[in-house]
Amino acid sequence: MRQAGPCRLLLAAVLAAAPVSAAEVVELVGRPVVEVQLFVDGVPQRDETRLGLIETREAQPLSLREVRESITHLYALGDFFDVVVSGWMRDNGVVLRYDLVALDRRIGFEMQGDLGRPASELIDVVTRRFGRVVRTEELDDAVVLLEAEYRALGRFAARIEPAPLGAGRLRFDIDQGPPAQIASIELRGALEDGRSGVLERLGLVEGGVYDPVGLDERLADFESEVRGRRYYEARLRHDAIPTPDGLSVDVVLDIETGSPVTVRFAGDPVPDANLDELVPVADEGSIDEDLLEDSSLRVEDYLRGLGYRDARVVHRRLDELGLLTVVFDVDRGAEYRLVSVEFEGHAVLAELELRDLLAMRVGEPLVMEALQTGGAAIADRYAALGYRGVVVQPRLKEADTGADTPAVVPVSLVVEVFEGAPTALGTLRFEGNRAFDESALAEVIGFIGLVPGAAYFAPMVATGRAALQALYLNEGYESASVEVQPGFDERGTVVDLAFVIVEGPQILVDHVLIVGNQQIDSSTIRQELAVRPGQPLGQDDLDQTRRRLAALGLFRGVDLRQFSHGDQLRRDVVVVVEEAPATRVGYGGGLEVNERLRATDTGVAAERLEFAPRGFFEIGRRNLWGKNRSIDLFTRVSVRRDGESATEMTESGLGFNEYRMLLNYREPRAFRQVGDLLVSGFIEQAIRPSFDLFSRGVNVELVRALGLTTSATVGYTYGRNRV
Repeated sequence: MRQAGPCRLLLAAVLAAAPVSAAEVVELVGRPVVEVQLFVDGVPQRDETRLGLIETREAQPLSLREVRESITHLYALGDFFDVVVSGWMRDNGVVLRYDLVALDRRIGFEMQGDLGRPASELIDVVTRRFGRVVRTEELDDAVVLLEAEYRALGRFAARIEPAPLGAGRLRFDIDQGPPAQIASIELRGALEDGRSGVLERLGLVEGGVYDPVGLDERLADFESEVRGRRYYEARLRHDAIPTPDGLSVDVVLDIETGSPVTVRFAGDPVPDANLDELVPVADEGSIDEDLLEDSSLRVEDYLRGLGYRDARVVHRRLDELGLLTVVFDVDRGAEYRLVSVEFEGHAVLAELELRDLLAMRVGEPLVMEALQTGGAAIADRYAALGYRGVVVQPRLKEADTGADTPAVVPVSLVVEVFEGAPTALGTLRFEGNRAFDESALAEVIGFIGLVPGAAYFAPMVATGRAALQALYLNEGYESASVEVQPGFDERGTVVDLAFVIVEGPQILVDHVLIVGNQQIDSSTIRQELAVRPGQPLGQDDLDQTRRRLAALGLFRGVDLRQFSHGDQLRRDVVVVVEEAPATRVGYGGGLEVNERLRATDTGVAAERLEFAPRGFFEIGRRNLWGKNRSIDLFTRVSVRRDGESATEMTESGLGFNEYRMLLNYREPRAFRQVGDLLVSGFIEQAIRPSFDLFSRGVNVELVRALGLTTSATVGYTYGRNRV
């Protein structure tokens, strides 16, 4: 929570301007409040949102605790620097006045002069470094920062003078000065384009304007182009040396190209290899050592996926005259191929299911990664059935081919399964639970499948523990913890689970404050809130509130903040929203080309190409009258000849002969939340191959949800068509 400025609580008996004593202040406490006044910067307010944050109510006894809580709530809005509360006697009661001093959100400095760029950009540069206010000792650093900004734009003669304005404000008088001119160009290094080609490509000429931003962009593009010629070590940079007056610069171009690069495999062939995919130096435009190392591993993995489990690949650089070659030496070894797959020791699972889990077939290459994956799948299946001690052991037997270095090695695979004894769940007990009885907790984990007699599966137990944790979090026990303590019998066939729960305190919602809404009514936001005063502060309610507010489509951002004041078991929830623009506009255009039948001079129909410019415009407005209502207008028009033009040369029928207008109005929860209302009307004229169609209509729908998957719709449609 943001710490505000000075806070004063001044309960003064304003009677004949007499001084107030501590005893008189005490006399106000406990007396009924007859009126609550709210002032912002001396102006009376009747803002219901702000008044709702004040705990001191009319006709209720005055409590200092409620006054302090009211001050805390008002500070939570983030709009006020100070809150002053004063009180006096009237009609045997107390009149309370809350004076709020609004925060001055203005930036503590401004930019003036020949800036050459938006002042907001310069302000952002300074605020990112120094904040909203630049202190006196930071002035020199701020000037240096702004000068660096202008130097980055080629303005070395910029003049920046800070001018204090009083009241802690500051003005920067800026003259960006003329852009530096290029006095000379020095080219270090060489390209096949030659000096003139390089300067032309970069748009550089002596006497021209120095634009460092544009030059860096052109250098980057040129470097990419050079790397595209296989000069993967190319580096193109520039430096600028300004004259003392900053009016001209000497530009130094540093060009390093290196040698053109080729990539090839050596040693054993790589079957069906795509060199560009396995060694993506062309796509990356680099021969970085890390990239080459990754490429070697990628080629090894590719070969092992083909059954060459002993494959080894190393790379080396071969420097030749005017050429750099990256060579990948491949030693792929023999190809290992499965000739048989057998299973031993299994009794619970059928061999057919084991084969499906292993997913390795006779005649396929032996891929060790696939073997490990299949073995893990078999072990997981047994574990889900309660066989927590299962061991899956594959054995490989290579057949003797009689050759010293065989090209293909036949391999027999035997998968031996040591199942062990299954483990079942015994008793399930809960310790430390006070908020929920055992039956409620047992129902939660029973829904997952944790019941006595079920198979013991560690991931399922972890899921049950997480479900209990979520139950407590959703009921406001934010510090609750759940620990599972398993107790196995001597044989390991039965396990008793103890869920040890440390609940901690339950947090309740004290107040729900809404901040940031300007056009949208607070009641619209409150309708979507799942968190309510007096209810537990549950995580699910917070998440649901975020989802509902985001689904409205009315906000750029939604943030839920929590803070407590005094009572650690109650918290206020501050809903901070940033409204999206209420009006949205879209437009566009295009050209339609189609064939239409036209009558020729001889009276015979013929197909002719027709060109029709098209355009559309749409405008929408949401959060109408502060509610979640929206209205949208879409228009589309096409310039073309109508269908009644007699000949293909007729121009009299050219005009806006095809158009469409659609107006939609949407109001969720209309008629006191009876249902969602949608009203739409349209006017359309369309040209068809053999006729023109003019239509108009209105459609009204009221949709009401009857459950999670069912809804009822009542509608009325009226329309007319004319051909």
